[in-house]
Amino acid sequence: MDIFLSVFLVGILAGVATAEPLRMEVELRRLNNSLGILKSGEQCDLTSACDMRLTGYLDIDAAMNAWPGSKPEDSWVKIVERDNENAPVINKIVSRDDCVGRTTRANLRIKAVDVDSLTANDLVDNFECMVPVSGSNIATSISRAQWSTEKFCDTKYNPGKITLKFRYRVFLIDPADCGRPPVGATAKV
Repeated sequence: MDIFLSVFLVGILAGVATAEPLRMEVELRRLNNSLGILKSGEQCDLTSACDMRLTGYLDIDAAMNAWPGSKPEDSWVKIVERDNENAPVINKIVSRDDCVGRTTRANLRIKAVDVDSLTANDLVDNFECMVPVSGSNIATSISRAQWSTEKFCDTKYNPGKITLKFRYRVFLIDPADCGRPPVGATAKV
């Protein structure tokens, strides 16, 4: 009975990241749509490249839930917009704090569209960039936080044809800093 209880408690505690405030930072590195295609497989533009707009947010409330997660798409913030470019270098950091330290997984949800001034915007693809949050990858401070290796986000409609690279870091923060804009962040969502 005691062994069962110990194993049960260890299983529960393994899912809890920390009881201290933490910050998750995800840096979007590069979108590669070298074929210049939309969700449908058609070209973004017959005479030039895509006009990319990326919107999104870092979902810590329902990271494993189906798209769009815990926020409706119309509430997402613009992260970057580039004209006439199929493979933009992004290098933007999206950050989110967890003031009670209960997050075990975060999901940067990104919607990429081709902006069109004459007609409705066309969906290029949806991406989910999963970030594990556990004791093994939570640094004690920003100065000790190491960026992960670059990873690929999961691509919904055209995997293998359109890619989005990211990296992440997770670190403890002072409770007084929780919810305040982090230094160097380019999008806090």
